[in-house]
Amino acid sequence: MGISALDTAMEPVTQHSDSITADSPISFRLSGTSLSSVQSHQVPVHTAEDFNKDETAQATGFIGESSEVNWLHKLDKELGDTKDSRNPAACVPTQSLLDALHYPISESSYHLDDLDLPTIDESKIYDIPSKSTASYLYQTYLDWVHPSFPIIGTATFGLQFQTFFNNPALQPGNKWLAILNLIFAIGTQYYYLAGVSNTFDTESYHSYFARARILSLEDRSFHHPDLQQLQVEGLAALYLLTSGQVNRAWKICGDAVRGAMSLGLHLYSMGPSTSDTSKEIRYRVWWSLYTMEHQLCVMTGRPSIISEALCTTPLPVPFDERDFSNAEVMSLIRRDALSSIQPVIISGVSRFGMNEASASSIPSTTCSSSTSGSLYFIQIVKLASTGKRMLSKLYTAEGMQQPRPSKEFTIRGLMIEIDAWCMNLPKEFDFTSTSSSTRSPSSLAGQRISLALLFYSTKIGITRPCLDISNPPQEDGSRKYDFCRKSATECVESACHMIRLFPEPPDVSALYKTTPWWCMLHFLMQATAVIYLELSYNTRHVPDKTLMVTKAAIKSFEWLSFMSKTSTAAEKARKLCERFLHRLGIHPNIQVSKFTGADGPSSQSSLTDEQPDEGVKLSQEIFTSPSSPILRSNSSAVRSSSIGLVTSDAQGSHNPYDEDYLPYDPSTGQITGSFFPGTGGNNDLGLGYYWNDRT
Repeated sequence: MGISALDTAMEPVTQHSDSITADSPISFRLSGTSLSSVQSHQVPVHTAEDFNKDETAQATGFIGESSEVNWLHKLDKELGDTKDSRNPAACVPTQSLLDALHYPISESSYHLDDLDLPTIDESKIYDIPSKSTASYLYQTYLDWVHPSFPIIGTATFGLQFQTFFNNPALQPGNKWLAILNLIFAIGTQYYYLAGVSNTFDTESYHSYFARARILSLEDRSFHHPDLQQLQVEGLAALYLLTSGQVNRAWKICGDAVRGAMSLGLHLYSMGPSTSDTSKEIRYRVWWSLYTMEHQLCVMTGRPSIISEALCTTPLPVPFDERDFSNAEVMSLIRRDALSSIQPVIISGVSRFGMNEASASSIPSTTCSSSTSGSLYFIQIVKLASTGKRMLSKLYTAEGMQQPRPSKEFTIRGLMIEIDAWCMNLPKEFDFTSTSSSTRSPSSLAGQRISLALLFYSTKIGITRPCLDISNPPQEDGSRKYDFCRKSATECVESACHMIRLFPEPPDVSALYKTTPWWCMLHFLMQATAVIYLELSYNTRHVPDKTLMVTKAAIKSFEWLSFMSKTSTAAEKARKLCERFLHRLGIHPNIQVSKFTGADGPSSQSSLTDEQPDEGVKLSQEIFTSPSSPILRSNSSAVRSSSIGLVTSDAQGSHNPYDEDYLPYDPSTGQITGSFFPGTGGNNDLGLGYYWNDRT
C-alpha cells in the first residue's frame, strides 16, 4: 500500500463536481494520498509524515490545518516541484513515497526552531546591564509589550526594579532575575527587529535569554508550579515567538498553561486570603497565557489545551494598575459587590466579569486616562475567544468531517460572532468608524490598527476552509454553493485588507509601533499564503480583482524583503515566497537596498487596481514626510506603570500622533490605508513576593 506525498497537509478529497451534494460529508486526506478507499474512509484525517525521523522534522513538528505553513505546504505540492518536473526519471511508480521525501512540511516553514538555543558561561548569569540601559529596556517593554501581554504586575515589579538598581548589593531570587532578563531580552529583540537602534547587538538578547534559561527554565520538570514560574515561562514563550522559534514557544506556553490550571487561575477566585488586587493580577496572568496559547495554536495548527467550558476566570477590569488606588476602581475590582457583577458572554460561555458599561460610569477625571491599555487587552481576549471556537469547530478532526451544511452553519455562526465583536467595540477602538478619528489619546490609532489586523486574521481563519472547496457550476439558478463562494471571496479580500494595513513604502520602525508586533510576520505570511492560493486558482473567487491580488502578492514580497534585513525568519520566508512567485509566474525583482526607510522612494505597487486611493496616498505622505509625527517618536504617550523610571539619554521624547492620519473608506467601513503609531499600574503583591521567589 502506497503512502502519500504531502505527509501532513490535509485537504478535502478531490471529487468530481457531479458527485458533490449538499449532504456529502467533507472528508479530508493528505494531498496525493494513495490509501485505499476503505482506510481513507475509516481515518479521513491523518498524517503520513514521520516527525521523529530527524532533527529537522522534530524541530518543525506537526503543523495542522489552521497554520499558514500548512497552506504553503499544500500549495507547494499542488504547484509541483520544479526540479522534479525537469527530471523525468523522478517520476517512478512509487511517486507517493517520493513526494513524502520531496515535500516535508519543514521545507514550507519559515520558523527557526532548527536553530540551537544560545548558551552562556554560568559565571555570567548574574551580570546586569547599566541602570540607564536597564531602564530603557524596561520602559520599552512597558510601551510595546505590556498593553497586549500584561503578564506581570507592573506596579510591584517597577518598585522592585528601582530598588534593585538603586541598591546593587541586593540579591533577588533567581526567578525574579529570570523575569528581569527576559524583559531585557524582549526589549532588545524589539529594537533589533524594528531596526531603530544600534545600541544593542545580536549577542545582547541572546545573552539575556541564556541567563534566564539557566536561572529558572532548565531542570524544572519535577518542580511544582508557582505564579512567578508561570510568568517566567510566559515571557520565555513570548521571547521565543519573537525569535521565530514557534515550536519551542508552543511547548513552553503549554507548560505555563498547565501550571496555571494547577494553581486554579482558570477559575473565579473567592478566597479571603488573597487580596482583591492580587486576584486581579492573577486574572491578567491567566488571560495573557490564554491569548498566547491561542495565537500559537493558530500558528502551529495544533489543538488548544484550554476548555472554555471549564473556565470561569473573570475578564480584567478595564483600568490599568495605576488606577487601582482609585476608590471607585477598587470597588469594581472587589467582585463580591454583586451589584457591579454582570455575566460576561465569551464564545457562548457565561462568565462573571466586569461589565464595561458599569466601568464607563466612573468619571474619566478620576482615572489617569479615559481609555486604558486594559480595555484594549479585553478586546484582544474577546477576539481570541472567538478564534478558539474557530479552531475547535473547524480545524479539529471532528470539525473537518462535518457534513457540508453543518460546516456552513458553523462558519455562519462564527462570522456573526466576529462581526458582533467588531460592531460592539468601544468607540475608541472602532477601526471602521469615522467617529474614532476624532481627537483622542495618540496611542489609540496603533491599537485600532492592531485590532484590525487581529480581526482580519481571525476572519481569514474562519473562511479559509471555503477557499479549497470546488463548487460545480450552478444549474437552474441554484444558490446551493453561494455561501462557500462568498466566504472564499471574503477570505481573499480579508488577506488583501491585511496587506493594505502595512505601510507604503515599507517602514519597519513604524510597523513595530503596533502591538502585538511579535505576530507581524505571521500576519503577513497568513495573508500571503491565501493570496498565493488564490493566484494558483487563477483568482476564481475574485476574477474581477486579479490585478489587486497580484499587487498584494508583490507588496507582501516587498515587505518580506525589507523585514529580512533584521529578521532571519523573514529572510527564510522571503526565499520561500520568492520560489512561489516564480512558480506562479510573478517576478517582482525586488532589491532590498532600494528601501532606505522613511526617506526612501515610495513603493511601486499599490493594492488598488490602477492608482493608489486617497488613503494609501495619505499613508505615503505620513511615512515619507520628515515632519511626520511617527518619525519623530520612539515612545508611547501612555505609560503602563505609575512607577517613575530613570531613562537613558538615548530615549527620545514623545510627540503625539495625529489621529486624523488614520485612513478609512466611509462608504465601505474599511480601513483603506496604513498607519502604525504606538500604544501605550498599585501594589498587587507584597514587595517580597517577587524578591524571594515566594508564592
